Amino acid sequence: MPHTRPNELPTGLAKAVEEVSIRDVQYTLQVERVDRAGELYQLRLARNLQAAREMLACLRRVKPDVLLTPMAASSKWEPRTRPRAAWTSGGHL
Repeated sequence: MPHTRPNELPTGLAKAVEEVSIRDVQYTLQVERVDRAGELYQLRLARNLQAAREMLACLRRVKPDVLLTPMAASSKWEPRTRPRAAWTSGGHL
């Protein structure tokens, strides 16, 4: 994984934040098409990017052995654990 500056997000994570921001606006406005230049999208994107930066910084500091995340409504629950080395050498963080 290429080194990123502290406030930068890895490309894949930044893309995921954009997608979640679109879903936030779709849910809030109950529409399918989202104006990415719109005020609500820009607000959600800014807040989601900030949250992602803070969480990534925390995960880099703490390096947990296990991380539990909420599951999507359609996903099947499966416990997932990863060796500590995977967090740094596997390119996830």
